Amino acid sequence: MFISRKDAATQLVTRLNSLESEKKFAVFTIPRGGVPIGAIVARALYAPLDAVLIKKVEAPTNKELVIGAVAPYFFFIEEKFKPLSPEQEAQIADIQSLLRKRELIYHRHEIIEDLSEITAVIVDDGISSGHTMYTAIQTIKPRKPAKIIIATPVISIQAAEWLKKEADEVISILTPGDLTATSTCYQNFEPVSDQEALNILQAYKIPRKEGML
Repeated sequence: MFISRKDAATQLVTRLNSLESEKKFAVFTIPRGGVPIGAIVARALYAPLDAVLIKKVEAPTNKELVIGAVAPYFFFIEEKFKPLSPEQEAQIADIQSLLRKRELIYHRHEIIEDLSEITAVIVDDGISSGHTMYTAIQTIKPRKPAKIIIATPVISIQAAEWLKKEADEVISILTPGDLTATSTCYQNFEPVSDQEALNILQAYKIPRKEGML
């Protein structure tokens, strides 16, 4: 169990030592809870930091059941929950419209469009079903990164096996067999507000490596 997101990020960074230091990295983090961890990972990799906006989709009759996730220009729904009703399609369209507006706020910092020679590291504070991370991967892929690496303190075995097919590598500290909620792996899992996440992203600066002018 992690004490806090800071503790989880500190432990996660030790697992990133295996990455080749000469490679170029860009860190993408999922607001809001992933942002504090993403910032620490980005500093460790001397990398720029950006956000990938994703919102989970719940089943119409069971708000505790996540059936997919939505990004500004992509969405994923599990096959067993298709076809979608007109009401669900309208809901997804509304969510995408909202996320596009939020992008204008979250992207008031440096954006890297060309990732052809860069390894994209996507960070979240935990992965249970994998829907959110899968959607984030599909959002980053069109920018053709050299590699995609998932970095998270905790991920379920099921999600890890699924996402290994979509990413080049999955790096984590904990991999429990049954992970129903990320919060169960943290002693302190206080929610991160939009303003807190924005403050972290906007204040972030790429650190200089030792010896750089």
